[in-house]
Parts: sequence; structure tokens; C-alpha cells
Amino acid sequence: MGYIKINRKIFDHWVFDDAWAFKAWIDLIGMANYEPSQFLINGRAFKVERGEMIRSMQTLARRWDCSASKATNFLKMLQDDGMVEISSEKLATRIKIAQYEDYQGQEQKEQEQKKSKKRAETAPKKTLKERKNIFKNTLVALLTENNKDMCQAFYEYWTEASPDGLKMRFEMEKVFDMNRRLRTWARNESKFGAKPKPQGDSSNDLYANVMKQIHDTKAGG
Repeated sequence: MGYIKINRKIFDHWVFDDAWAFKAWIDLIGMANYEPSQFLINGRAFKVERGEMIRSMQTLARRWDCSASKATNFLKMLQDDGMVEISSEKLATRIKIAQYEDYQGQEQKEQEQKKSKKRAETAPKKTLKERKNIFKNTLVALLTENNKDMCQAFYEYWTEASPDGLKMRFEMEKVFDMNRRLRTWARNESKFGAKPKPQGDSSNDLYANVMKQIHDTKAGG
């Protein structure tokens, strides 16, 4: 999005002396998230913050036309120089650009502020909790004992609040058809393997709440 700023000091830096290294460094800055988001790897969602990315060494090696060991050594050099922070994730590596804001232009910052203001102005009138309950009640109608874990994971993923706390993930989609999304989710689970059962407060377990509602309804009838 937009452009990045490069300090003239880069011309005296070791990364500029090697055309391959300079290209890879600029590529890293360009790949870093401009906004917080979710990144899927083999059906598993990773939360990635602004200025971060999650990539495997194999992916970087293909982008940079080099071996995985060369990509790993290059990142280690950047980390030793304080240019990036690296941490291992399951299936990939999390890379954070140090001082990411220094590479962002003023125009981009102003655009981000305008977008944030617009999101606040167009935020739904109902509270987040009320809209979350509406989403849950819609999902309840599609819930069965055989897919309770899948529905729980689906529910927690799509009702995650945005960084500003104004909207949930599903509300930021242009189109959201729950039946279609559930079918896609089920296909992905079949293709990539079952997702780990979400860890949370058992009192907020969607399936447990639903089964209690059914039990209470029968008892009252």
C-alpha cells in the first residue's frame, strides 16, 4: 500500500553493498503487514500485527531465488544488526521489521487515520456483545453434536474483534453467507486436518450453552 521511505544512510550500510541482499531487504519491508490481519498456513490461522509477516524459509528462498540456508543466514544477519526480530512459529517463522514506522510515509499515516475515523463512524449501532449473540444464535440453528468442535472454532474465529474493538471479523467481509462459509470451513478441515479445539472459558463454550438451552426448553415443555 502506497510507498515506503528509505533513509540515505542505507547507502553506507552493508546491505546496500550486495544487490541480492538489498533486494531481499526491500522485499521484506514490502511484505510486512500494513494492518493487523490473519494469515493462514495449512488451515491454521496466525494473527499478524502491523510491521510483521509469517513466512517459511522455503517461501522466502523461492522469492529470493536462493537456498533456504542462505535465506536463514540473511535473516540472522539482519537480526544481529537490529533490523528485524525473528521468532519461530509452528510451520513458519515470524519476522518483525524493527522501527517499521520509520519506513512509512506521512500520506500513508494520514490515510490510516481517515480509515480509522470512517470505521468508527460506520460502526454498527448494536453493541459488540449483542451482535456476537446474534451471530451465535444464527449458528446454533446449524449446530449438531457431530460438528460441535468445528462450529466452536468457526464461531471464535469469525467473532474475533478488530484491533479497534468496533467490528467483528465477519462484519468486515463484503459478503458473508454463513452456510457457504461453514461448508468451506468443513472442506478445509477435511483437506488440512482438524483444527485444534479452541482454548477458552468453558462457561463460554458454544456447544455447552446450546445443549443447556435445549435441555431447559424440554424441561419447561
